[in-house]
Amino acid sequence: MSKIDIVLIILLTLNAGRYLTYLLQGSASTYYMIMLILNIVGLIIVGLTFMKKKRQET
Repeated sequence: MSKIDIVLIILLTLNAGRYLTYLLQGSASTYYMIMLILNIVGLIIVGLTFMKKKRQET
C-alpha cells in the first residue's frame, strides 16, 4: 500500500466521521447526507482496489 493510499483512507475516514457527526447532531441537510454517502463509497472503492492489488501480487 502506497503512502497516497494511506493518506486517502485517512482523509475519507475523517470526512465520513465529520459528516456522520453532523447528521447525528440533528442537521438533516441533504448536502451532509450526500457527502457522507460519497465518502463511504470512496472508502469502499479504495478497499476493493487494495484487495484486488493484493490478489494480483500473490
